[in-house]
Amino acid sequence: MQSTRAMFSLMATMCIIASPALSQDVGKDQYFDSNGVRIRYVEQGEGIPVILLHGFLASVEINWRMTRVMPALAKDFRVIAMDHRAHGKSQGPHDPDQYGSEMVEDVVRLMDHLKLPRAHVIGYSMGSVITQELIENHPDRLLSATLGGFGWVDKSGLNFADELAKSVEEGRGFGPIIRFLTPTDETPLSEEQMLRQSQVRLMGTDAQAVVACIRGFKEFSVPEKVFRETKVPLQLVVGDKDPLLQSALEIKRVRPEVRLVEIKDSNHRSTVLRPEFINALKEFLASNSLYDKVTAP
Repeated sequence: MQSTRAMFSLMATMCIIASPALSQDVGKDQYFDSNGVRIRYVEQGEGIPVILLHGFLASVEINWRMTRVMPALAKDFRVIAMDHRAHGKSQGPHDPDQYGSEMVEDVVRLMDHLKLPRAHVIGYSMGSVITQELIENHPDRLLSATLGGFGWVDKSGLNFADELAKSVEEGRGFGPIIRFLTPTDETPLSEEQMLRQSQVRLMGTDAQAVVACIRGFKEFSVPEKVFRETKVPLQLVVGDKDPLLQSALEIKRVRPEVRLVEIKDSNHRSTVLRPEFINALKEFLASNSLYDKVTAP
């Protein structure tokens, strides 16, 4: 099974070459108070609510707008995307205890703020970790769940959180996760290249908040029985060259009927850019439309 180091998987999105044109039909920045932390969110479209949860070191723009995912889904749904704490325009506490389960509760508090009893939830990488925590702890709030670029996370490798946090604290950057996410058929980056890439991604961020976020990841873990017993409709979408594919296959082993979409010739950073990714999201949401009526007034 993939270890907890997989939690940091959207680090690879630092390499995304985004579309230069963003949708013009996007809502303005909005904020709500989540247990004392100011969280930013945006909305686009109308209809049944779909909540998008981005990955580590990403944001609404990087993960959902630049990749065209948000405007594509907004044609048929009310799409709500949030910046996780310590990411994008949301606040970032310096206490590791303000992360982990608090990041999960941020999603529930957003739904309460918007008076949404239930919603479809789509996560990518770290956002998928948060999504599966929602499956375990708040299944009644989910119409469906999609785990993108990720699978099952357990507690087998918690020291990796400390290793990565220490690397950032000591100015050595995100080398551990960059190495982990590099496909076997790609030439590994040099230490200098990884450091330079890390420095770019840390520009304009609160490094201390990022480190606290990393240390808080150690709270994340979902037992096998959650995937075996959940009634929440579940989809997995992962690139066939993504090192995290194995973690998705572990869920498939436990729950063979779960929909798994493997995107051919795609790795962790490119999957979210592929049209097949958006198609998989649309198809799954449409196939679960019978659940939508529960959100009607």
